[in-house]
Amino acid sequence: MLHRIKEWIIQIIWGLYSRGYLAPKMKRKLQRGRKADADFNRQYAHELDFLLNKTLRFVPYETDTPCFREIETAQDGKGKLPYAVVGGKKLFLMRGSHQKEIQKYIAGLMEEQADNSPHLYIDRDDPFLKVDHPSEGPILIDVGCAEGNFTLEYIGYAREAYLIEGDSRWNEPLKATFAPWAEKVHIVNQFVADKSDEAAKQTSLDELFAGFHGERIFLKMDLEGWGLKALQGSTNLLNNNDVYVACACYHSDTEYEDISKYLEAAHPDYAVWSSTGVCICWFDKALSYPYFRRGMLRARNKAYLKGEVSI
Repeated sequence: MLHRIKEWIIQIIWGLYSRGYLAPKMKRKLQRGRKADADFNRQYAHELDFLLNKTLRFVPYETDTPCFREIETAQDGKGKLPYAVVGGKKLFLMRGSHQKEIQKYIAGLMEEQADNSPHLYIDRDDPFLKVDHPSEGPILIDVGCAEGNFTLEYIGYAREAYLIEGDSRWNEPLKATFAPWAEKVHIVNQFVADKSDEAAKQTSLDELFAGFHGERIFLKMDLEGWGLKALQGSTNLLNNNDVYVACACYHSDTEYEDISKYLEAAHPDYAVWSSTGVCICWFDKALSYPYFRRGMLRARNKAYLKGEVSI
């Protein structure tokens, strides 16, 4: 109980600080940049118009997502785990999460995965994950899955799914969420990096999936800046399978370029492209001009593309 109260107090203080100080400061920076740099103003005209006239948001576009108050929440009658209904399915959260907290959390996830969001892991018209029957579908590897919202959306298309999350607090809600698909879902409670380290509860994807050859794989990664390390430990996985990579790349100013350069050098047979649009991590103290970052880096071996995606 005391732990929950402490978290609640921290959230209130952070909310007051971010909205009362950081957000106005970021808006002033954007306004100065617009006035001083014609190229900046021209390149990001739409995003600047949106952000300077509305509440500052990570996704600087209108998204067709519901108000958080419209999100249906409840508690599971047996285990008392709270959940929200997302896409007609129950998405369970950690114990002790309150209704309003859950609603805002889920609303944020829905905004990030809106059709026009730069954080969208895969475009919804991309055929890679859409199949007539799960037996024909890819293996879905969700690294840094947290609550598993992405895998939940596409679980009906996946032949198998691996949910990899280092934070063990997510184990219980993940098991509850994916209980209807338990026969094809594997939950792995480890962190992912370039090499294995048992003491750090850390593994590489090459070690975890050493037996994979000739598989069709969707590799989604959202690792708070560890995407490059994870890919550096995925050499055999990328070389020996048809892997579609979707890696969040907004955690630093250079993350997209760093990962692109690595793939260009280590995997020149892979085409690399970014999701549409940009995001703004206005709460990041390390954010520097021109402030906007790409949301997702996507990559796939050129031999398998065959015009499936527009780069």
